[in-house]
Amino acid sequence: MTRKVLASCLCMALTACSIPSWQKAPHDTLYQHAAPERLHRIPKELEASNWWEALYGGSFEQLGKLANPGFHARRALDLEPALDVNAFGKVPDSSWFENRLGARPLRASDVMRGPNGGDGPAPGPLIIKKGKTEGVTPGLMLEDSAGVGWVVKFDPPAYPELTSAAEVISTRLLYAAGYHVPENYVVSFKLDRLELGSDAKTEDRYGRKVPFTPAQLNVTLSQLNTTADGRVRAMFSKYLPGRPIGPFPLRGVRLDDPNDKIPHELRRSLRGLWVFYAWINNTDAKLANSLDVFLEDEGARRGLGHVRHYLLDFGTSLGAAATGPKPMVWGYEYAVDWERVFGRLLTLGIAYPYWATARRSPLRSVGQFESEVFDPAKWRPLYPNEPFDCADELDTFWGASILSHFDAVTVASAVAAGEYSDPLSSAWVTYTLMERRDKLLRHAFENLLPIDNPRVERKTDLMFEDLEVTAGLARAEAASYRWRLIWHHGNEPRAVAAGRARGARVRLGPAHRMLRRLFDAGDHEPFFTLRLSRAQDSKIDERGSVDIHLRLLGDGSFLPVGLVRVRK
Repeated sequence: MTRKVLASCLCMALTACSIPSWQKAPHDTLYQHAAPERLHRIPKELEASNWWEALYGGSFEQLGKLANPGFHARRALDLEPALDVNAFGKVPDSSWFENRLGARPLRASDVMRGPNGGDGPAPGPLIIKKGKTEGVTPGLMLEDSAGVGWVVKFDPPAYPELTSAAEVISTRLLYAAGYHVPENYVVSFKLDRLELGSDAKTEDRYGRKVPFTPAQLNVTLSQLNTTADGRVRAMFSKYLPGRPIGPFPLRGVRLDDPNDKIPHELRRSLRGLWVFYAWINNTDAKLANSLDVFLEDEGARRGLGHVRHYLLDFGTSLGAAATGPKPMVWGYEYAVDWERVFGRLLTLGIAYPYWATARRSPLRSVGQFESEVFDPAKWRPLYPNEPFDCADELDTFWGASILSHFDAVTVASAVAAGEYSDPLSSAWVTYTLMERRDKLLRHAFENLLPIDNPRVERKTDLMFEDLEVTAGLARAEAASYRWRLIWHHGNEPRAVAAGRARGARVRLGPAHRMLRRLFDAGDHEPFFTLRLSRAQDSKIDERGSVDIHLRLLGDGSFLPVGLVRVRK
């Protein structure tokens, strides 16, 4: 008897293992993540080491990866897939990412406002708590009359609007894409609003905290470009809610955060981030430009909450750098790029760098931001980024699926938040972003059919989105689709219907009655797969197909439960 029970259990276990994951309940929705975050006490604060990241990560580790065949093999064979995804390849909402553009309607005004919940600092005095006097671009940490804390950054003296516009525009774009970012504002204010706090501090050249004196403040303010009435333009970044606990690691997890279970290099939300950073040319993608904050949960016992993960500091995006326009090489090579170094050694320096023909913008408020030479496959931040290095085709596709929903109106709305005084600057940045977007989309869709976002209308009409049509890279009237419906009956799937569709709608109603008879006859495996391929201008698309998995519900309607991209 015991043997029979064990044999039965073994058979059940083997059968369960053979069931595809997309057939297992509960079936996740397209975006939402139902699992609640667990409450826990505040993790320890982490510190970022810029010099170590530059020396080790930017040089020695890069060299080790370049010489490691295993690293290249894992990337080529996609042996480390992302783990923060659902059955549709989407990243569900979480403390890392919140689906916005493409998942729900966003008006132009929503994009222009971005994460901002107010109108900037409150009227009245601005009390300086800390100052930055070293370097070309001064900065302040201050408190407004409402007690709200702000980080204030000023533009380089010779390049008004350059960094402030770049940071505010990039914040809006990344917010619309779905990332957690701070509230950033362009503010023009009179310098007489600044007041030095009694306990204001700054750092000397040795990193020691010393009192911030009126003389030092005058030196700081003397570097600014002020108008005749004593006003100056600055970027105000509101303190994040909660308690800062340092940046999030680019690999591994926080061991003292029970919610942090997926290694960060295996998060699609971080791996696919390279698409957006390449788009806005945010080359300073280092560890220190992220921040975790601990938020106490409402209604919970005091001291219990969760960690939210932010991206911040986009002052080196678009054409800007900290002290002026980007150097020509930024965005095309690492600060120390061994692959390029060895390539030039092999060619004896004869090979001309491909990026050397890039043309600088004639506008001082724009800097080095172009789209003609830009090549997505060759884009690089200043230092290697572990999640970016681990990104595969599916991670890139996910980022591009969101990027495809940024049309010219949406982008122009984000650019308007930068408040350029010259309309030519706004036009240049908008045009360049759209051109870079198109190049990134073509790169991401090169080997994968860009069909996404399945849904069902009227119970049996399967709707989907052709992302190239959405982005304007293909004409809707020139695209047609072929489909085949496969019934999963035990281990013998078989095709039960086929047809063609003009437009992004497959009508399964004619086959529905037959499917209901199969279901009513006692074959209780109501799972089907719709295999979609595409023809463009009467030519078969060679990029493979997409399998949309469906479940036939008791009321006779179909429910999408998964999506798999099939390469040719």
